[in-house]
Amino acid sequence: MSKKVDIKNKLPKHIAPDCVWTKIATHLDYLDNQNNNSRLATKLPTHTAPDIFAKIQVEKRSKTKFISYRNAAAAILILVSTSIGITTYLVKNNANIAHTIEMEPESTTNTNIFNFQTSNEFSYILSQSCNAQPEVCNKPEYENLQKQLNDIEKEIETLKQALSTYKDPNLEKHLVRLINDKVKLEKYLLNLFS
Repeated sequence: MSKKVDIKNKLPKHIAPDCVWTKIATHLDYLDNQNNNSRLATKLPTHTAPDIFAKIQVEKRSKTKFISYRNAAAAILILVSTSIGITTYLVKNNANIAHTIEMEPESTTNTNIFNFQTSNEFSYILSQSCNAQPEVCNKPEYENLQKQLNDIEKEIETLKQALSTYKDPNLEKHLVRLINDKVKLEKYLLNLFS
């Protein structure tokens, strides 16, 4: 273990002369007088200048408001003048702006899309699947889907007949929706067998 060494006793002993202590005392007195003089200076009345910066801020705010109003007025003036210029130009040139809907001639309408034949492939695949898995064909879900498919096929046939006489675009849209529904039902039917 280490021993504690007393360093205080090993340091040399020095005693300062009296003149050093008098110098320190006079210096402290000098500093004390300085502090008293500064206290006196703070007690004297002081004059404060008017707050010029606050006045400048108020002037800036009023100038920016004026500038923003000026800019808004200029924008409105530009809009009004351009609209007046456009209307006078149109009136001078007798330009008429009209909105019309053009119908396509019947010769360009592609009605071949709706003249498809129902393929016997699906009914063949369905009958083969029923032969392989007869329990699926006896389910009520299968019978319900098959009934919906037959109803959609009947609607498609009646819409085809109506399209041949009326050529209405709304009927064509409805026919496309029915064909999409038929394809979805066929997928559901085939998924029952997987």
